[in-house]
Amino acid sequence: MPNQSRPPVKFTKPPVVEVACAVLFENLTDFKTVHFGNFWELIKKDFPNVDDAAPIPPVVEDSPSPFADMELLSVPPLRRALFRNEDRSSLIQIQPDRFVFNWKREAGSADYPSFVDVNAKFNEYLSGYSAFLKDHEICNESLTYRQFELTYVNRIDNSNGLDIYGYDKVLIDHSINPQNDRFLPKPEMINWVSSYALPEGQGRLHISGQVPGNLPESDKFLQLTLTARGISKDISEEGRKGWFELAHYWITHAFTDITVSEIQKDFWGRTL
Repeated sequence: MPNQSRPPVKFTKPPVVEVACAVLFENLTDFKTVHFGNFWELIKKDFPNVDDAAPIPPVVEDSPSPFADMELLSVPPLRRALFRNEDRSSLIQIQPDRFVFNWKREAGSADYPSFVDVNAKFNEYLSGYSAFLKDHEICNESLTYRQFELTYVNRIDNSNGLDIYGYDKVLIDHSINPQNDRFLPKPEMINWVSSYALPEGQGRLHISGQVPGNLPESDKFLQLTLTARGISKDISEEGRKGWFELAHYWITHAFTDITVSEIQKDFWGRTL
């Protein structure tokens, strides 16, 4: 098991553009379309913008098969509702089996506030959502959690070091042999994926690095996504909070493991 006594990782200018905290729970069969509006009334002051989207299908670590969570329905599944704040930097997503809180770096929005702040907002609004479900007799007991998920999305481009180091060098776990007589040129696109087991059977950390093709060199970017997905043995609220602390610890240390240290110091302001 990797050492978990390392000090926390800190950056003053991290390339993170999105953080999503999510919980998947047993489907709320008494949740109806009208409840989307009922919940919006409670948060409308802080989240005045509303959108609809298709529901996110459940992806559960160690599920017996990708079809294990399918069920026959007499009516189409309910949509996913998205509630955004004024500057669109905060987003709440709900559907009958999922609650998500996102921070997103939108144009003109504030810099990344820190995991402590994002996680606190997630806990606050999840608590309010749980109370709403009880008040409307949709779920009289505590939510039955099936899985927790924490995702960090990073965008590395010419504004934060990509033009200096090159996407073929930023990802040190996906390095290219620099031999002088190499036949292949620098790749036009990259799609790299790896997964790692979290301790004590609490899930996995999934990492993907993508460089899209068909872009001019000056517009190229590396999207680096780290997602921890799983569940703790203790599924109480305290157990849930502990799992997210563990997930954050793994994501931040993994991020420093897989990227070249020079860019961390020179462009992302790593202090610890």
